Amino acid sequence: MAMPGLFRPVKHADRLLVDGGLTNPVPFDLLSDCDIVIGVDVLGVRTADAGDADPSALDNIFNTFQIMQASILREKLKQGAPDFLIRPEVRNIRVLDFHRFEEILSQSRPALEPLESGLRQRLEP
Repeated sequence: MAMPGLFRPVKHADRLLVDGGLTNPVPFDLLSDCDIVIGVDVLGVRTADAGDADPSALDNIFNTFQIMQASILREKLKQGAPDFLIRPEVRNIRVLDFHRFEEILSQSRPALEPLESGLRQRLEP
């Protein structure tokens, strides 16, 4: 993760590099020689509780990136889609809440059921 505003761009071969998610948030289209492609939209569903305080300036920056990435993915899916696209419903998690990984995994678990079912249907003779 090399999000602008949080990390400096990396200079490499006369280019400045930032997080690839800014232009291709779910890069399933880069996989050309695969039998099955599974894309995971790790942004999940961003919601706030009614009692949440106003977002900070940093939250506003991250929310803006998430809106941009969702728009990019929505347009990209019009051109084609992976065999399976997983969009876990992760609620009330901020971009930098890595320390809450157990909660993130727990909230994401229901997204596995449709994937498992779809894979079984596709792979069974």
